[in-house]
Amino acid sequence: MKYCNTKDLPSQERLRQLFVYDFESGYLSNRINRKNQAAGARSGTIDHRGYRRTYVDGATYAEHRIIWVWVHGSIPPGLYIDHINHLRQDNRIQNLRLVTPQVNNLNALPSIRNKSGYQGVTRISSSGRYQARIKHFGRNKHIGNFDTAIEAFYAYTLARAKTINKLLNGGIYA
Repeated sequence: MKYCNTKDLPSQERLRQLFVYDFESGYLSNRINRKNQAAGARSGTIDHRGYRRTYVDGATYAEHRIIWVWVHGSIPPGLYIDHINHLRQDNRIQNLRLVTPQVNNLNALPSIRNKSGYQGVTRISSSGRYQARIKHFGRNKHIGNFDTAIEAFYAYTLARAKTINKLLNGGIYA
């Protein structure tokens, strides 16, 4: 199965020939009979990461990217499509937004390896305290050390909001 980059997406015209998009549900349906899928059926399948993927003209694409192009015409180079509510299958257009890679990373959920249960928070094994850090442009920025994980997460959340504000208001649109 060939996975493609955003730049390789079919044109809006081609996508509108193949699909119908339901703005209310966020579902992409086949306009015509396509490869074992009947016209009117919901297109695509769910991949191992929880994203819906759809086959188009010999390649497989993330459905949220197809929907963005179907609605808006293109995805500018260097920008990502972010699911605002973190639900990877919620492809309603109001839940999708264009973001820079930095904003996309700041909107990520905690890793499954995260033991504190909070994004940006790690436990310091030597002292038992919690450290808050934020990654910005590939570098970890130390926010501070705290007695509880919730205090560290609060500090991380404030730093995250300031960072996103700077990115969104500093000429980098999202």
